Amino acid sequence: METIFYHNNLDSPLTLNITPVQIKQAGSKILFKDFYFSEEQKNYLTRFINSERNSRMNSVLPPNQAWRIKWSSKIDSSAIPWYLLIKDDRLIVQNESGWQLFDTSGNLINSGIKAAGDIIISKSDKSFYINDPSGYIQNVDLVSGKRKFYVYPYLGKGFKRSVIYTNGDKIIDAGFELPVMTHNSTIKPPDMNILEQINIDNPADTDEDGVLKPPVQSKNLLIKAGSIITAMHDSTLIIAATNHIYFLNSDLNVIKDLSENFIPFEMSIDEDMRIYLLAGIERNDKIISELWFIDSEGNLISKTEIPDLDLNNLTPPVIDYNHTAYIAYDNRIVAVSPSGEILWENYVQKPLAGIAAVKDYLFLSEGNLLTAFDRNGERRFFYEFADELSTSPLLINNEIFVATRKNLYCLIPR
Repeated sequence: METIFYHNNLDSPLTLNITPVQIKQAGSKILFKDFYFSEEQKNYLTRFINSERNSRMNSVLPPNQAWRIKWSSKIDSSAIPWYLLIKDDRLIVQNESGWQLFDTSGNLINSGIKAAGDIIISKSDKSFYINDPSGYIQNVDLVSGKRKFYVYPYLGKGFKRSVIYTNGDKIIDAGFELPVMTHNSTIKPPDMNILEQINIDNPADTDEDGVLKPPVQSKNLLIKAGSIITAMHDSTLIIAATNHIYFLNSDLNVIKDLSENFIPFEMSIDEDMRIYLLAGIERNDKIISELWFIDSEGNLISKTEIPDLDLNNLTPPVIDYNHTAYIAYDNRIVAVSPSGEILWENYVQKPLAGIAAVKDYLFLSEGNLLTAFDRNGERRFFYEFADELSTSPLLINNEIFVATRKNLYCLIPR
């Protein structure tokens, strides 16, 4: 379907005053400089580690260490943990319908429920945002786990909604409408997306119910496109929709359009806004899965046909320090170089709960094992748990945090 943009009024489509750039094969070889991380960056505030969604941690595995459990804490076993977030001395365990807040000594601070959407921790203060079941966006204190305020987003309930950008006085949230079943018809395929910029006063002024007092300044961009994929690089928003990759500024203005024929399956970006796109390509009445490396000017650095993807359990490509992309299937990992060469493919124990990149290694939660693959695809074992793992591991200051369905663990070198 063709992408249509609106501001507030669905009767008046926007006209983009930009010329689409055709994605084309790069004319010359593009050199990739290795990623260099800042030692100060030790917080992982959103799903897939960072807003670029590349699951790249700013961490180094200690060499040849045996590991032991420093502490373990019981978690809500009624729902499977999806992922962990961390800032300073606070850890959040998110599951499908709720969250639990721990300190980094394993003490439970608080817990709560949430609607569809991902949690993000604010960069600028000690708080985090959730999609509240009431239809509001809720801001929660990271120290106590208590509500700080509510803000009502555009159209409220009925959307899978996540805050995707915070900078202290402004947030951007992204919502995708949920299917609706009526008595007289089948499910209507959802196609509406909302991007909304909301200004947040500091300190927040609320009424007796904790709702931000009006007027709350906001602006929105409505996108009819089916499900889209969003990623952030600093204040630039990158959107993948059918046949298009759009670049938007933080005021939600479309500033660039890269176009070609593809169906976007998943996407991550790197430190130079290069795009790693898992795409479906129609060929001979079949949909072929490919991995595309595209720079921000629309140059196609490489494309590689890969084994068919399970779209129900797909995660964004993980990007390591050398810009190798790792694609996770439920039972194996495929590593692809920036030049498009498949470097290796290795089978893993099921379930594959998550993968992340650290310097020189790909770090995995596979089955009940913590393992890592080096650049040649050689496996290194770290720890065997009694239960299957449910989240990707986080490595910070020589401590590993990871969760099974029953427990949250902290591991340290022996």
